[in-house]
Amino acid sequence: MSYKIAVASSDKKSVDLSFGSVKEIYIYEVDEAGVEKLTECRRIGDGSEVKSASAEISRDGNCGGHGGCGCGCGGKDLHSPKAEALSDCRCVVVSSSGEKIKKIFSSKGISVFDITGDIKDILEKIKGYYQRIDRFKYERNDSEQL
Repeated sequence: MSYKIAVASSDKKSVDLSFGSVKEIYIYEVDEAGVEKLTECRRIGDGSEVKSASAEISRDGNCGGHGGCGCGCGGKDLHSPKAEALSDCRCVVVSSSGEKIKKIFSSKGISVFDITGDIKDILEKIKGYYQRIDRFKYERNDSEQL
């Protein structure tokens, strides 16, 4: 089964962008043999809608009701359009992300990895992680059928 990994990078070499600041995200497709290939650079927003809400957070941690900042104000969710644009991915790799966006992705069955470093190294680790998970699911399903 092939799957997609979204990676936030400014240079196609390292994971160095937070979810809130990303404007374009690189999509890697991993085939059945475990080989990844950069398939697209997807525009997911200009980042201004998230930056403007976060920039207005007061010293008491309240954004004034703009929402999407993680302060708990319950305002409009500014990350949902970005999350929807990545709904075909198995995971998202960013330098950092807030709890709210992690919950949004989790509800869609998408993992979020907050990590910085070389993209190739990170992709190898993630592929190994999913290979173990998929093998475990396969073995578990196989034993349940017996």
